[in-house]
Amino acid sequence: MISMGQAAISAALARFADRGPDCHLLAVDATCGNGHDTCFLARQLAAACTDSQAYSVLSFDIQPAALDSARRLTDSLPEAERGRIMFLRQSHDQLTAVLHERRAGLFASGVASRLAVVMYNLGFLPRSDKRVTTRKDTTLASLDQAASALDPDGLLAVHAYAGHPGGPEELAAVEAWCADLPFAKWLVMRYAACNKARNPEALFLAWKRGDRS
Repeated sequence: MISMGQAAISAALARFADRGPDCHLLAVDATCGNGHDTCFLARQLAAACTDSQAYSVLSFDIQPAALDSARRLTDSLPEAERGRIMFLRQSHDQLTAVLHERRAGLFASGVASRLAVVMYNLGFLPRSDKRVTTRKDTTLASLDQAASALDPDGLLAVHAYAGHPGGPEELAAVEAWCADLPFAKWLVMRYAACNKARNPEALFLAWKRGDRS
């Protein structure tokens, strides 16, 4: 499922690659964890953008250990990519406020921003305190904000798990949220292994329809 989500994100970013030098692309890792998704987004944006096109990755996590681990992982990236990452010790339900501040700064510089991808890998930080998890209420609040801020042709990618306390409720809530998105404006796909009884998981890909859909 990880590779399926990554392929969808690459396709989404490619649709924004021809927006011109005055378009600053934004991607969000809403659950930074150990930084693997943040690195992936930085690499994909670097590959998708032209030399004259700017981009940023906004990476959220409430745990200092996660952000420290992610910073160490991003040391492997070229300096040009590493410098485009903004680590935020904030909950992902603060997305609207962070995007407003970031977009206001870009607008003041005469640059229009486009939010192309928001990526969620729900659950807990591997090899850490499993009592610290994403929660249904903050996840749904973040999804509402992401759906509103996402540009047409953009993608929400949500990988949800049921193998931790609160996980089954969170997965069910995400699925219900996705099912409520209007079909005229969104195309939502759900991927899950039908023969995995223990610790089920699902990948949700929600495309915001654009003029070219």
